[in-house]
Order: sequence, then structure tokens, then C-alpha cells
Amino acid sequence: MPDFIEVPNGAGVTIMESSRSDRPEYEPFTPSSYYYLFDFEKEIQTSGTYYLVIYQYTSEGRYAMAVGYKEEFTILEWLKIPVDVIEIHQWEEKPLYLIFAPLIVTVIVGFVLLIWKFKMKLTIFRVLGASAGLIYLGTRFMILMQMIIALSSSIFNSLILLSIIFVVIPLLLGFASLRKITRIDGEISMRDRFVWLTIGVLGLFTWSGLFLGPVLSILLALNPYKEVS
Repeated sequence: MPDFIEVPNGAGVTIMESSRSDRPEYEPFTPSSYYYLFDFEKEIQTSGTYYLVIYQYTSEGRYAMAVGYKEEFTILEWLKIPVDVIEIHQWEEKPLYLIFAPLIVTVIVGFVLLIWKFKMKLTIFRVLGASAGLIYLGTRFMILMQMIIALSSSIFNSLILLSIIFVVIPLLLGFASLRKITRIDGEISMRDRFVWLTIGVLGLFTWSGLFLGPVLSILLALNPYKEVS
């Protein structure tokens, strides 16, 4: 063991070397690219406290470690994934303005088009509905940008299909919300409320809209007004 690592008294030591491939592999959920360095499996015969130390002699760097075999989430953990993903991108030293740039541009350009081309009247109801739809779209464009960044340096593999699924579903939800808000006029029907409630609930469970998009969609479904105002 190197001198800069402290070994607890009475502890045994096992040293395992890792190896790095020439190019990183694509990770579909974040999405990002990582060098997968090492896998280790051992059946523990003695109970007690075990310490795992990851080190490199010549340089410093960031690493991620997964423990266990199953990827299991509580409902709260599943819903919180969009926030965790942003924290992961910050951990990768990507600035916040770069992470959120696609969302900001989408919302601004989207409202300009809705007002200028579609002549949308700026009522509270329509602004909330348009905001929900544009936030859905913008957050997916955030993912698309991260996909492009990751794929520019990583090995292309079939896992990209998972990323595409997590992009397509929210895009459909966003376009559905925008289509609904630009066409509704006058009375808000129960069918309209059901559509927005569905968009909101699906948005929560498909990591869409950074919570704000789904919340706005649900508010549209539950608002007490009977007509667009």
C-alpha cells in the first residue's frame, strides 16, 4: 500500500489494479460518458467493517462507484432523478448556464412564436399551459445536448435507445400540451382537464419538466375556473 493511505490497526489489505479502455462508454440515463475501470465480486466470510480505497499515484480525478447488483428506487428517489442528474452534470464540471441553456432558449423562442405566429392571447391560463409545454420541450433539449456531448467522445452502443425513449416521451407530452393550449377557446371541458392531468402525472414519472412542467399541467387540470381567462 502507498504511504499516503492509512490502514486501520489489524486490518488485512488486498490490492486490485484497474485498467482503462482507450475511449469512454456511453451511459444512457444521465446521459454521460465514463471509463469503466473495474468490477469486483467476493463472498464475505467474516462479518465486520470493510474499507474500500480508490487511489492513483500520479494524478487526481473524479470517480463514481456503484455498490450492489440491483438498481432499485423508492418513488421519491425516482421522482428526484431530474435534480440528481443536474447535480451529476455539475460534478462533471459543466457550468449551470450550459446545462440550462437549451431550456431557457426554448421557453423564450417558444413564447415569441406563440405570440407572433399563432397570435396567442396572453391570459393566465394560456401562459401557464404554454409554459408547461415549453418546459417539457426545453428539458428534453437539455438531455439531447448532453447526449451529443457524451457521444462525441464515447463508444456508440445500443444503450442510446434508452436515452432516445426518455427524450421522445416528454417531447410528445410537451407538444400535446402546446397543441391543447393553442386550440382551447371558451369553456374548459372535463376532457381537457383529464388530458392535462395525464400529461402532468406522466411527466412526473418520466423525469420531464423538472417538476415545474408537471406541476403546471396538474394545476391546469385542477383549476376552479370553467372558462379560459
